[in-house]
Amino acid sequence: MDASVKFTVLKVKKRIKPITRLSATGYAEWVLGDLRPKSTMHVITEIDANSGALFARNPYNTEFPGRTAFFDVDEATRTLSGDRMEFLDGTARSRVRPQWPGCGSPAG
Repeated sequence: MDASVKFTVLKVKKRIKPITRLSATGYAEWVLGDLRPKSTMHVITEIDANSGALFARNPYNTEFPGRTAFFDVDEATRTLSGDRMEFLDGTARSRVRPQWPGCGSPAG
């Protein structure tokens, strides 16, 4: 099976004393089909109970039935969402919200 995986490692080393907060944000816009306008309405996301990963699938894609995409991090303190409008600024444009109050509603 041909499968592509994108793997990213972020390492941060702090060399100064004051306490600072750091957050990392990841975003994937899964098409899971041939054309975005035809496919995105059929993408279903869910949070896996065992791993905590965000899974995405398109049950209407006849070309690649049964394939699942995933997004995960190894940090226990995290929020995940499968809702594009929740993640973006609410306008469906490509601007990420500067802060995420309450983000992390159930995937779907």
